[in-house]
Amino acid sequence: MEIAFFSIITPMMDNLLMALFITLFCEIFVILCYKHVNLKLLIIAFFTNIVTNISMNIILMNIKYQYMNQAIIIAEISVFILEALIYFMVTKKLKHALLLSLIANALSYSIGFIVSLYI
Repeated sequence: MEIAFFSIITPMMDNLLMALFITLFCEIFVILCYKHVNLKLLIIAFFTNIVTNISMNIILMNIKYQYMNQAIIIAEISVFILEALIYFMVTKKLKHALLLSLIANALSYSIGFIVSLYI
């Protein structure tokens, strides 16, 4: 019984860690390209993405397959809005916060999708 449990958990953890790595890499890259980047924004972006990515992926793991596309759309839009609000609290510029969140999330979703096709 113990072996079966770990054979299920290990691939799920691998997928979760891969998604987190792709997200952090892409989103921090976008933040670094922002002309008004500072250490506070980088740190907040880093920890925000850890929380939103892990939370979203754990929720999506529990969604029935037939509802997965709708769940992904809702989850991605929710993360985009949440991250934009957090970035706005740091930058004090709504347009910049929305663009940062949109570009970062679009990039990480796109790269993650492409990687998932080859795994």
